[in-house]
Amino acid sequence: MTTAGQGRWKLLIQSPSTNLNTGEQPHVGYSRFSSREKALKYAGERLAPDHKAIRMYGPNGVSIDENEIENEIKERRANRPSAA
Repeated sequence: MTTAGQGRWKLLIQSPSTNLNTGEQPHVGYSRFSSREKALKYAGERLAPDHKAIRMYGPNGVSIDENEIENEIKERRANRPSAA
C-alpha cells in the first residue's frame, strides 16, 4: 500500500453495517495503491472476510466493477504455483 492519500489506483471497499437492527447501510471506504496489481492483491488476500471490494478506479478513466475484480482474484488464485 502507498502512503495515505497517494496512489493512482483507488479500491472501494464495502464493510457491513455496524447495527443491522437500525437498518443502517453498509459503510463504503477506500484505499489507494500504486498499481493495479497491488490493489488486486490487497482485495484478494488482505481484506477482512466480511468486507468486499466493490469497484476499482485507475488512471485514464479505468473502472473495474465488483464482478471483474472477483474474476481476476479467482484467476490469480488458480494460477498460483502449488505448494506440493
